Amino acid sequence: MQAKILLMLSFLGSTTLLFSQNNLLETELILSDMLLISERYVAPGADAAAYQATGGWASTAKSLELFEIDASVHVNALFIPNRRRSFTVANSDFNALRIRGGETASIPTVLGGDTAVFFDFELGGEPNELQAYEGINENQLYHPFLQASIGLWKETDLTVRYSPDIAISDTEYGILGLGVKHSVSQYFNRSQDQDGAIKNQLEVAVQVAYSRFNSGLTFDPFQIEDPDAEDGDSPLLLVNQLDVEVDSWLFQTIASKRYQNFEFFGGVGVVFNDARFIMNGEPGLVLGLLNSLLGNLDASRTVVKGDVGVNYHIGDFYLSNAFTFGEFANYNLSIHYKI
Repeated sequence: MQAKILLMLSFLGSTTLLFSQNNLLETELILSDMLLISERYVAPGADAAAYQATGGWASTAKSLELFEIDASVHVNALFIPNRRRSFTVANSDFNALRIRGGETASIPTVLGGDTAVFFDFELGGEPNELQAYEGINENQLYHPFLQASIGLWKETDLTVRYSPDIAISDTEYGILGLGVKHSVSQYFNRSQDQDGAIKNQLEVAVQVAYSRFNSGLTFDPFQIEDPDAEDGDSPLLLVNQLDVEVDSWLFQTIASKRYQNFEFFGGVGVVFNDARFIMNGEPGLVLGLLNSLLGNLDASRTVVKGDVGVNYHIGDFYLSNAFTFGEFANYNLSIHYKI
């Protein structure tokens, strides 16, 4: 990775006056250190997005009737555990940066809060400093979306979910997804009453769903000053937002059972996640370099999660409460109307 950084800086150094030859090696080492911090900083954001993108896909294993429609409004609440809010770094991790006042420090991830940790380094023979990235400083992340399902042949449901880019506090969210659920219960003998109707029994289904989830997480500015800058010049780097784009594939099994107006359900699923990160701030050469390097990170994740929930039916409406548990806890509240 360091060889790639040096190659990029050498090319850019030959085409711009921003980096002097003396600053080239120093900047390579600083970028290498920043990439190490950035990778640990952004990873929890990708994991959180996997839970946000896959919560609430199914609230029952029972299939809709042919061409019956289930329209719903959802709100996700993701709870951020303390263990994903920070990580530890040591001076031995770095080439150019040095932790001010200590050998180790705990600094925030993108899901964390504020920090007073500074790093010291030299650039162009001049002492410089930068404050560690700060997080979004939230305990929960909320995300609303719309969802609709239609019953098809062979007890198969097609589900679409959508949300435009919505800003809540210092975060923005948007999602587009498509899912298919298929009843497994239909392949087993079902008990019937005297009128030939299928008796209420345990329903089992499988589901596969794809989601593209976008989030923009805003934090306090992080910057590096240019040692050769004059008054009024822009900093070498200024970052104040992380954009996360996640493609998620969910494969899950769902079971449900209805007792009068109440319906209880649960499921187990595996999520295959592929994330991309973009740092946003003041456009500049170093920001472009950092994003190019972030683009080469292996951000693929596999997440195993469980879901439990309960629905309450009133005529053609029902209210659904679902809890997802795993590395993160997610609560999904939805109101459904069947047509």
